[in-house]
Amino acid sequence: MIKAIVFDFGGVLLHGSIYDVWGRFFDKIGVDPKSVEHLKRKYSSDLSEGKLDLNKYFGMIKKETSNPLNIKAIRGIWEKEFLKETSVNTRLLVFVKKLRKKYRVAAISNVNNIEVKLNNKNGFYSNFNPLIFSCKVGVKKPDKDIFLLALKKLSLPASECVFIDDLREHFDTAKALGFKTILFKNNRKLISDLKVLGVALK
Repeated sequence: MIKAIVFDFGGVLLHGSIYDVWGRFFDKIGVDPKSVEHLKRKYSSDLSEGKLDLNKYFGMIKKETSNPLNIKAIRGIWEKEFLKETSVNTRLLVFVKKLRKKYRVAAISNVNNIEVKLNNKNGFYSNFNPLIFSCKVGVKKPDKDIFLLALKKLSLPASECVFIDDLREHFDTAKALGFKTILFKNNRKLISDLKVLGVALK
């Protein structure tokens, strides 16, 4: 029997793409993304796992490219592009609130510290418990430990949990632990897939 639904945020409960955010950000500050690709390869995991603050990463980009903008201005541009690109999937959020009447509803998200702060302004974090952010716990999907942490906080076996994400590469670990998994494509398909798993929708 399913007792908990575990959501991803980006691409599921939040519309938009973080990749598009970065693309427009580099365009706005006048930097060729290829010129700092080595920084991305080296530090992307550190950003998601909270080992590197995004402001310090902006400092690396500034130094590497001799960008004339100060760190505050660079961060401001990134935040503006992030808020412009991402918005709450309001229809799905309404459904989440219905699910909460019968199920535990949690979230696991790979995010950096600034994303958490900006997303918090949307006011929808209160609908999920537990909330597990990679930058807060020091590990990201698909690492086994982040899923085990979710199970510990839920006090449930994986067999009683559904994990929903828009990236298939996050599923192997979850499946190995016993989670039911759903690849998110759109709201209607998600609701249909949950029904197949026996999740009561009313």
